[in-house]
Amino acid sequence: MKGNGYNLKNFFLEDTGKTVIQTSYGHNVYQLYKEMDEDNGLDLIGVVQEAIKRRGDCDDDFFKIDEDKILDIYLFFDYDPHTTNACNNKLNEMLELFNNSQENGMLFVSYPMVEAIRHIKHLEPVSVFHPLSNLQNYKSFINQKGDDKELINISTVYHNWGLYNINIWSSIIHINLKRANELVNDSVNLPDDILSQDDIFENQKRKHIEPNNLISVISAFPLMLHEYYGMELFDKLES
Repeated sequence: MKGNGYNLKNFFLEDTGKTVIQTSYGHNVYQLYKEMDEDNGLDLIGVVQEAIKRRGDCDDDFFKIDEDKILDIYLFFDYDPHTTNACNNKLNEMLELFNNSQENGMLFVSYPMVEAIRHIKHLEPVSVFHPLSNLQNYKSFINQKGDDKELINISTVYHNWGLYNINIWSSIIHINLKRANELVNDSVNLPDDILSQDDIFENQKRKHIEPNNLISVISAFPLMLHEYYGMELFDKLES
């Protein structure tokens, strides 16, 4: 959750009176699946700490965690179907395993990857799609600032997430929750209830991945905030 996680923390999490610890696992969700499977258990904290040690970052605050005092665990990963170890069945298992923030932890997936948070077009329908066959170039596609016709309506205000203010976050949250609600409930309005990660992935596969080799672009961070705050999230955005 490092990177744009710091900005998210400053605007939404630090006012809760809880200590927020962030770290980066450094690999994709399919590698986490492999390590958890090989560990033959559910020591998520231990697996992540070992990954931190391997990259030589032993001063990471994640090592100072008192596991008995952990209230919630949130995991953020990319869908990343173009990676060599990608597997929809593995992701299904991970979503089933990590489905409660106060138990094993709760997994949130960005489709197709974290850069989805920047993929916002104006003057177009709420939902946008990207071909799975072209995911290797997705980051450069999003980061372009030229006059490419495909990108002409993508606003550069979303490029630097370290500079996001509450108005930009409000736009990102509203748009992505509407995208997710359209995907799951065929409604372009904001969802009335929390949308489950299982439902989002199953509808991605059924409506777009399997029949059309497309992905509906959705950022994970607004979905986490909706899960965390519930409908009070919208009051917070207006305050």
